[in-house]
Amino acid sequence: MLPWLICAALAAIVLVLCVRLYLLQKSLDDIAAQLGERLSSDTNNPIFLPTRNPHARRLAAALNVQLKELRRQRQQYESGDRELREAVTNVSHDLRTPLTAICGYLELLDKGGKTPEQARYLALIAGRTEAMRQL
Repeated sequence: MLPWLICAALAAIVLVLCVRLYLLQKSLDDIAAQLGERLSSDTNNPIFLPTRNPHARRLAAALNVQLKELRRQRQQYESGDRELREAVTNVSHDLRTPLTAICGYLELLDKGGKTPEQARYLALIAGRTEAMRQL
């Protein structure tokens, strides 16, 4: 009779371990699914697990910390990118305005009489102005 009790106890232990292993696997599958969802969309929702397994909860908490840091870095990148685009736009505008005035003055100077040396200097200025306009 004792061997049957030992076999039954071992079978119960194996069954409990199998159930715990299945629940752990399900928790890890949930983590993987939620992580994929969080990475593909811009959401602030943390990974949530309805399990009491401390290892799975620790993993989810660590992933939530990393997701929060990733969101912070993404926002920092987007902010820097936006500031760079605004700076380029401002510089472009700041260059275009005086270049337009310089081109106008060059046209006025080109209409009047000039010496060959003045014509050479005007051509040089016009070439450099056009190069800046291309930039």
